[in-house]
Amino acid sequence: MPCFPQAYSDIPDAYRPSEWLAQTVPRKSPYYPQMGDEVMFFKEGYQEYLNTVRTKEVYDPGDKCEPYEKLNIKVSRCFTYK
Repeated sequence: MPCFPQAYSDIPDAYRPSEWLAQTVPRKSPYYPQMGDEVMFFKEGYQEYLNTVRTKEVYDPGDKCEPYEKLNIKVSRCFTYK
């Protein structure tokens, strides 16, 4: 009897990769940056997104979703994802 799971459904939830990591078909959205990707962060757009999510009570993003406050990002800028 093999010691490896025979099907994805045989893997306990705690050990399954997240859905985005297990994707086998490339998608444009949602976008998950990979190492070395350059991403543009639009502070104003992101703030508007968070305000809309909170106003419409889609979910509670909490304070941890506002990294620009800790990083002192005042304007939009480009980052290389490491």
